[in-house]
Amino acid sequence: MSPRASVTSSGLVLAALAVAVLLVDAAAGVLPADGLVAWLTAGRLVVAAGLLGLLVAGTRWRDLRTRLDVPIVLLVLAATATTVLGQHPSAPLRALLTLVATYYLVVGLLRREPGAVRGVALAALAGLVLVAVTALGQLDDGLAPFGCRTAAFADAPCGPSTWPRTTGTFANPNVMAAFVLLVAPLAVLTLDGLRERAGRAVVVALVGVGYLGLVTSASRAAVLGAALGAVVLVAARAVGRRRGGRAVLAAPVLALAALAAVFALGSAVAASVQVRNLAWQPALAVAAEHPLLGVGLGRAGDAVNAAGDGPLEYAHAHNLWLNWLVETGVPGLLAIGLLTVAAVVTGAAAARRGDPVSTAALVALVGVLVMSTADHPANNSRVALALWLVLAVLAARAPAGWRSRPADGAVQTRETEDAARVSTIGGWRPDTPVGAATRR
Repeated sequence: MSPRASVTSSGLVLAALAVAVLLVDAAAGVLPADGLVAWLTAGRLVVAAGLLGLLVAGTRWRDLRTRLDVPIVLLVLAATATTVLGQHPSAPLRALLTLVATYYLVVGLLRREPGAVRGVALAALAGLVLVAVTALGQLDDGLAPFGCRTAAFADAPCGPSTWPRTTGTFANPNVMAAFVLLVAPLAVLTLDGLRERAGRAVVVALVGVGYLGLVTSASRAAVLGAALGAVVLVAARAVGRRRGGRAVLAAPVLALAALAAVFALGSAVAASVQVRNLAWQPALAVAAEHPLLGVGLGRAGDAVNAAGDGPLEYAHAHNLWLNWLVETGVPGLLAIGLLTVAAVVTGAAAARRGDPVSTAALVALVGVLVMSTADHPANNSRVALALWLVLAVLAARAPAGWRSRPADGAVQTRETEDAARVSTIGGWRPDTPVGAATRR
């Protein structure tokens, strides 16, 4: 190996380690949140180390270009405007910029070394198991700070026919469930390259434990998100394998299954929506009073509580897009809306071409977006990091421009001479059927 190649490899290893540390910390919350020196936290130091690794590896600006750049810039501008012009504390803005830096760290890593997705998958699996095992251990600890629910996910007094809502390594059941929705599909990518049946069985079992941990949270929105994510997975695999007939036959079955889930949770979901409406109504009133700049990042909960007269207090507006509207005004809503649409379209297009990585990221994104219609789990910094990582995985697997259209069945993640190398992921090539890896 030449000296230059050795330096490049070392830089990419540093970037990969940084991403793994950030993802595992999102699950465990072990890095101190307080600044080591002024605003320099341990997490930001890890991000800086990862970006330095990309720089050492010779990463170019064009390697970092993605389809989501414009909405991300608009979102940052809206957040900056409300912070500066509204004279609000800058800590939430710094947190957003840290997430954006993490996004480009992951994009740069996967563009330069697509095989690094294996490391991301392993970190996701480790975090998933940690959260789920902790949640399962809380079922019999005799505590139920968030009450108990029945098998139909209805609130009920704790007893033999109910179970306590678990939180895992988080402080809230819904936040824990959202994290599982984001990392579990990525953890499945650990199967790539595993040919031994025993090893694959272990991975499948661990991912199953992760989803079991989600169920113990008794989060209605998360269960619906997981169900719709499964629908997306089946549809994407059918289309990716060009099994149009089977997809058409499966569509009614999947639709009926989704409707059955909604009806099964009907009364519980209706009760949940009624409670959420106590936050939505004052949130809309606050947004109408502050249409241009909003009330400032991180201040939606206080504003909603001040405007409402309900018995509950809220930390946010219980809707991802409504929360951005309240905090950053119409410009922020337009930016987050554009980012949402661009991410879903990008993921759907790549999944349609049969890319398993994009399919996994799309399943994760759809699940948490469904949940975010009645909650805002990304208000938690650890869930937000996992969400931005999923966005980065989607963006890294797609062409930088909207007019760039890879050939049918191809996954273009980098332009010019590097396209072929980057479109190979863990033995999978764009001309290889999904699930059939080539041996190296």
